[in-house]
Amino acid sequence: MGERWYVARVHPGSEARVAEKLALPYKSRPAFETYLPWLRTRAGRTPLFPSYLIVAFDFDLDNWQPINSVVGVVKLLPKHLIVPEALPSGFVETLRAREAAGDFDLAGEDGVDLPYAPGEVIAIKSGTYQGMSGTFVRQRGSVAHLLMSVLGGRGLVKVPASQVA
Repeated sequence: MGERWYVARVHPGSEARVAEKLALPYKSRPAFETYLPWLRTRAGRTPLFPSYLIVAFDFDLDNWQPINSVVGVVKLLPKHLIVPEALPSGFVETLRAREAAGDFDLAGEDGVDLPYAPGEVIAIKSGTYQGMSGTFVRQRGSVAHLLMSVLGGRGLVKVPASQVA
């Protein structure tokens, strides 16, 4: 099967700490490569997917089960009851390229006032989530907070306001 990327649900605010823990071997658990994409705003940086961390491992060869026991990890997102679901091929590579290109850097953007009311379903016109829709929750500065189905669950996703306007 080879190494693939999987998603771990983590406790809110613990994404970076869990990534650091997983990057180091501990007892019988090997070190894992992790990826935590960041959204940069004028207020600082925040995970692009709050409460989620992307982890690489070979399902057939690596001792991946202890990931669920790391402090801060809720669980690997399952396909079935216990089998984790791999992300589509190219997903992480695309995210990394977009992050490197500055697509998630909103620190210099001027604010866009969105005409949406909370609960309104809106389409995303550009960016990582282009073609998808989400339920508008609120706007904070140049970031729209949408409730969306991503990474195997439904959660709050932060999208540049310019991508939904």
